[in-house]
Amino acid sequence: MRAASQYNSVREKVADPTRLGIDSMYQFKSIKLCADIQKTLIDSLVQRGESKQP
Repeated sequence: MRAASQYNSVREKVADPTRLGIDSMYQFKSIKLCADIQKTLIDSLVQRGESKQP
């Protein structure tokens, strides 16, 4: 998070192609983090459901 915060403070000073590339990288990281959290949650719910079956 610190790197994203630091980048945000200089983002307007960076050339467009660089900004687009770095923005895409942070967007990917955000989407991946959300997907990882969702997978962990679903796996946990499945495990609970399987352990409660007779």
